Amino acid sequence: MVTIGFVTSKDYPLLTPGDQLIAQAFSHHGISVVPTVWTDGQVDWKAFDYLVIRSCWDYHLKLKAFHQWLDQMAKLKAVVYNPLIVIKENSNKRYLKGLQEAGLCMVPSLWYPSGSQPDLLEVMRENQWQEIILKPNVGATAYQTFKLDLAGAEKFNWNAQNLLYPHGFIIQQFIPEIFDNGEWSHMFFGKKYSHSVLKKAKSGDFRVQSTFGGKSRILRPDEKIIEAAYEVLDYYQEDLLYTRIDGIQIGQKFYLMEVELIEPELFVFDEIVANTFVSAFMS
Repeated sequence: MVTIGFVTSKDYPLLTPGDQLIAQAFSHHGISVVPTVWTDGQVDWKAFDYLVIRSCWDYHLKLKAFHQWLDQMAKLKAVVYNPLIVIKENSNKRYLKGLQEAGLCMVPSLWYPSGSQPDLLEVMRENQWQEIILKPNVGATAYQTFKLDLAGAEKFNWNAQNLLYPHGFIIQQFIPEIFDNGEWSHMFFGKKYSHSVLKKAKSGDFRVQSTFGGKSRILRPDEKIIEAAYEVLDYYQEDLLYTRIDGIQIGQKFYLMEVELIEPELFVFDEIVANTFVSAFMS
């Protein structure tokens, strides 16, 4: 029997509900899915035919250890999805700089190295931004993320915040349309479009994650938006089992915010989507 290790974290030892649906879909093809915690030193990684990175949602807090684990998998010649080189690059949001330089339509962004303390008010005035998002290059689930207007930027005290940005940080223009239009997540399995989810933050918040009260629903966008997501996907030459492309729609234009290639929530709500994932793996 083919055995796949679904790589998770100690907080999700039995996988997420969506990944459990995928595991059930694999079982119908005689393929066994085993949850494996990446920090568990007792795991025999050579026992698996394949490894699929899924809910290792603590990697951003242990990036050095995570990269060491990736290097260990490379030495073992483990077959990992997504590819190890892609995962390592995607673990730092500086990957977005390459996408921006490639001419893809993105939310305007600036990158700063660790230890920088730019005058945020000056940055906003120079770029004519009314609001900004400040977040670490390595992070997840809005970890140490701030939304600031001009008044907030003027009062912002870098030293008082005690921010842990050892890998640098990114400043993005905040697009207010996210309140009304929401944020899109487009899922691709095997580089083929599967489905989309529209996420909206709760009233008074800007964070769309369910952890902070955000709501999401499956919704198919206009074809032009899907085409724009495909343009982002075309940037990657590697074989990708799964891709989640996040962004905002303004009019008929899609503005990229993130490309999630490590451990994204894939919004697998039913057996149809789970079977689509399995088909992509087996093709």
